[in-house]
Parts: sequence; structure tokens; C-alpha cells
Amino acid sequence: YSYRGDVYTSMKAYERAFDDYTFVYKFVEDLVGPDNAVSYRVDIGKTLQFMGRYREAIPHLEAGIQAMEEINFDRIWELYEQIAICYEQVGNYEKALDYRKRQHNSYSKMMQGKMDNLESEALIKYETGKKDQALAEQALQLKQQARIQLLSWSIAALLAVLFSGLFFFFRRNKKTTAALQAKNDENELLLKEIHHRVKNNLEMVSSLLKLQSVKTKDAEAKGVMEASQNRVQSMGIIHQKLYQGENLASIEMKDYFQNLSENLLDAFGVSEKVNIKYDMEAVELDVDTAVPIGLIVNELLTNALKSVSYTHLTLPT
Repeated sequence: YSYRGDVYTSMKAYERAFDDYTFVYKFVEDLVGPDNAVSYRVDIGKTLQFMGRYREAIPHLEAGIQAMEEINFDRIWELYEQIAICYEQVGNYEKALDYRKRQHNSYSKMMQGKMDNLESEALIKYETGKKDQALAEQALQLKQQARIQLLSWSIAALLAVLFSGLFFFFRRNKKTTAALQAKNDENELLLKEIHHRVKNNLEMVSSLLKLQSVKTKDAEAKGVMEASQNRVQSMGIIHQKLYQGENLASIEMKDYFQNLSENLLDAFGVSEKVNIKYDMEAVELDVDTAVPIGLIVNELLTNALKSVSYTHLTLPT
């Protein structure tokens, strides 16, 4: 019934759609209770709004909006727009303005790429930073343990009478070093897995943006999503380099720029027309420096490739 109501709505047969949506709501309400069926009131409210029955549509849309806000519905701005239209039509301009503001804020947030998974991405970056710090501290501890071992051997050579005590000290330190090394290896593996998962999440976001851009007819919105896709890919390449490389705290930028450029050339379909020269030496940068530089280079290349009028680009040092 719900799917048929969608078909009737697309055919602008709103009376039939209203009957189907009303049946679905009552059926679900009887089956699992009104609290679990409230989201179905959204379709009823939308249909009433299309039919011009604005005052009747408002309570259904209000209830549906409350339910959708609780589950963080990502396209709730559409509901804000519809209920704002209803309030405008019944003359409640204060309410209409309030929902127009909510619509604008929600829509702007979506179009600027502030997606739900950015919070988890920020958390992962924070945890990654803590792991980097832990690795650095453990590396320092390993160096200190090595110095202690060297000092132990020197004392053993000079003070033979204390050999038994020093030998015990050495064995204890050796065990401690082994435990620290094992912990360091474990954290390194965990950090690589985190970078791998971040890369996979960014690839999923990029794919979702690509799918949405294909369906979007608005040229401006399509351009925003394609630009966001390129930015997400540029960050994804950074995390890919981190878990594939030997050094988990820094990135070799020349190789990164090569990968980034190849992806952009493929994205714009000009890989056969444009040749990029990398006029730079190999250089490694930490993650906090590499990310903004990568985004800046991504923007520069994207802007250049949008209006290619020459066949050779030189990437400066």
C-alpha cells in the first residue's frame, strides 16, 4: 500500500495516495502501536499539503518531523520546507519562518559535506593522534631501555663482583623491552587498521557522493558534490599511504601528489590530454600538515582542470 501510494503521488493522484497512506498508518498503528507508526504520518501530511489541505497536513507533519528528528533523518530539510509552506498558507508566518530557517540550516549542512560520519571521522583522528603519541612515548622508552642495557654491560665489565646482580638486572630489563616491543607492534598494527578503516569509510562517502551527483540534475549542487568527492578522495589517499607505508606518522608527499593527480585526471577524463610534471624532491610531512596541503593542491588542480587550455602543467616545489 505504501509503495502504491508513492506511485499515485508521482502520478499526482493525491486522493488515491491519501487513502493508501492512511490505510498503512492505521494498519501499523494497530499492529505495533501509535509510537512506532508515527513516521508514517509524514506521507499523509505530504499528500494533504499537495492537495491544498494545509491545516489538516500540519499535525501529521509535526508528528512526523518529531519522529524523524529523533532518528537524525538526513533529508529532514524537505519536511521542514513542506510544513513551512503549510504554515505560510494558513497565515502563521512566525512558524513558517522558523521552519524555513531550519530548512536552510539543514540543507546548508548537507551541501557543505558535513555528513553524519564526520563526527566518527573526527573521533578516529583524535584516537589516531593519541596512538601516535603513545608510539612516540614507547619508542622513547625503548631507547632508554637500550641505554640502560649498555650501561649494565659496562658496569658488569668493570665490576665483576657485581656480575650476578647485574645479570639479574639485565634479564629483567630484557623482558621489559620485549613487552614494550610487543605492545609497540600491537599498537602499530592497530593504528594501521584504523587508517585502513578510515580510508574505507572515506571511499564509501566518496561513492555515495558520486551516486548522488549522478542522480542530481541541478548543476550547482552537482558541482558541489563532485568537489566534495574529490576532497574526500584526497584525504582517503593520505590514510591509504599511512597504512601502506613504513612510517605511520608521516607521508611522502611526491608520491601522494602523483596518486592525487592521477585520480583527478581520471575524474575529469583528461588523462590522455594533460601531463603533470612533479618539480620537487621527495619530502615527508606529518599528517596534520599533509592533510591541509593535500586539500589545497586538490583545489588548485581541480580549478585548473575545469578549464584546461594547455597540455602541460608543472607542479611547483
